Parts: sequence; structure tokens; C-alpha cells
Amino acid sequence: TPVIDGDLVITRGITANWGANGPGGDRFYAFDKRTGELVWTSSPADRPKDSSFSYPYLGWLDGKRVFYATTGDGSVVCANARTGDPLWRVPLGKAGINASVIVWKNERVVAIYGTPYEPGQMVCFSVPKVKPGENGPAVVDRAQAELWSLDISTSTSSPILVGDRIYVVAEKGDLHAVDIKSGKIEWSLKLGIEQRNSCPFYADGKLYVPMLDDPGSKKEGDSEAGTKGALYIIKPGDTKGEILQHVSVDGRCFGTPVAY
Repeated sequence: TPVIDGDLVITRGITANWGANGPGGDRFYAFDKRTGELVWTSSPADRPKDSSFSYPYLGWLDGKRVFYATTGDGSVVCANARTGDPLWRVPLGKAGINASVIVWKNERVVAIYGTPYEPGQMVCFSVPKVKPGENGPAVVDRAQAELWSLDISTSTSSPILVGDRIYVVAEKGDLHAVDIKSGKIEWSLKLGIEQRNSCPFYADGKLYVPMLDDPGSKKEGDSEAGTKGALYIIKPGDTKGEILQHVSVDGRCFGTPVAY
């Protein structure tokens, strides 16, 4: 998903081209939003090991406009949003990270990773205070910046932030509420069998959570997964989440809800 920042449209992809962009790389591009002219191109990550579907998350760092993103080499990166200059990179996973990051008060970054075949984690680290290297971003070891981590993983579903609380749907269909300051899991709620794509959505004091597979739709003779998806409407509290509505839908839910 592209993002707009001022006069720029910033997007990304794992590409191969010609010249300096010949080798395969995870690249970010900024275009003039009025003319479509290319303004800058940036490769803040190492060579990609896998895909990455995350979108750039805009923020501020030392008075400069920056973006944060996960990348195909299993890292979280930060780069100058106006010039594309890479600032730092924190390697996390062994494969590409698809979920987008959360940034809290320009002080903390939360990333979640994992695949259906390889367990991952949710990791919170402080924004590194480092200078970029001469030929690329400063590479920061995870142990130097990590504040907390949890054994919650997903391959593509991105977490959302409401106040100081993270809501995230894990790969096996559990909705978790996590305090971003302490890393404490405040409550968890088993909803479905699987959700690896869609993200929860928050509006009007409620969470709208799609499920890829609805256990209530499973019939005798079915495979392990359900035959339908579902949408849950949940009222989040401090110690639990209350299911207000559960609706089975035809087809499995891959997309994220929007509000009108």
C-alpha cells in the first residue's frame, strides 16, 4: 500500500531492473504525487530472502521526517522520507516480514513476524539513536535495542495501536491485547482457527475482527479448517474482550474492514 507524505507518494517492492538497480532488492520509491516523476529510490535492507507486504509507517526522528518498515530480509528499517537515505536497520527474522510496524510516541517500534511453518515473535524495541554508516544504514543488533518480546506470531496480519494497547490477531486465530509499555498480555480471546492476512479494525469503541476460518462453520467430514469465514464485533475492556456479535460469512476473510 502506498503512502502520501507532503508532495510524495512512497511505495515499495522487491524488484530487479538495470544498472545500479539490476540485482534483486527490496526497494522504496518516492514519486511526485502531481507529475509521477521519480524523486528518489532507496534500498535500506539487505538482499531479500522472501516477500514483504508491509507499508511504510511515517514518523519523526531528530526533527526529520522518516519512515519505518519491515523488509524482505527479515529486518525493520528506518529511512529519511524526504531523501530516501537509509538511517538504521534491526535484523529480526530469518524470512521476509510482511506485517507493518507500530510506532509509539516516536520512541518505540513494535514488529511481528513468523510464517505458517516457522514460529515468530512480537518484538518491541526502542528507536536506535545511531548515525548511519558511510555506505548504508547502521546495523543495530536486536539485543541492544529490545525492550520486550512475546511468543505471538503472524505471517501477514498487522497489529493496530489504540492508546497504549496493541491489538493483534495471531496466526492460529487468537486475538491478543498487549500493553505496549510493559509487554504484558492483558487478555486473549480465541476466535477462529486461522487468520494470517486480515488486520483488526477499531472504531466507535469496538474492534471489528475478521476470521479466515470460522470454527462454527465446520461440518462433519470437513478438513481441519472451517468452510467459512466470520466477522466478530468485540468490546475491548481492561481485563477481557466481550464478543458482541459473531457473523459467519460466505467465503474466507482475507481483507481488512473499513468504516464509512
